[in-house]
Amino acid sequence: MTTPPFVPLRSLRQGQRAALRLRAEWLEALHEGLVTPVDLFRHAATIDGRPLLALTLRQILTHAGGLSGKTIHTRLTRLRARCGADRISMRQLTVGWLLDSRCRGRRLACWFSLQPSIQREPPWTGFPFTPQTRGM
Repeated sequence: MTTPPFVPLRSLRQGQRAALRLRAEWLEALHEGLVTPVDLFRHAATIDGRPLLALTLRQILTHAGGLSGKTIHTRLTRLRARCGADRISMRQLTVGWLLDSRCRGRRLACWFSLQPSIQREPPWTGFPFTPQTRGM
């Protein structure tokens, strides 16, 4: 039987600090509107973004802005129900859980189905079937 390699405690703490810093930077960028949750999910799926997998979905929705605590709780409850994960606690709903490859994207699809679509105003009346009138 072999013994595990010795890892100094100092290097473990440095790794932990770097992971905490990365999470804080991404949450701040999300709060400022510099990135979207989709950007965060894409980066979390890379090796460099691995620490982001520990972020809870509640943190993502809170920092994305514009939602009350009750709305966030309702969305997460609906997500659990749609994914058939009623027995999972809210704390276990993390980015890692959402992106878990064993579910083959079903959880991520549920996440996007629960997000409100952005309704934009058409640039002019009748767009795209009528030409733009002068003066607009």
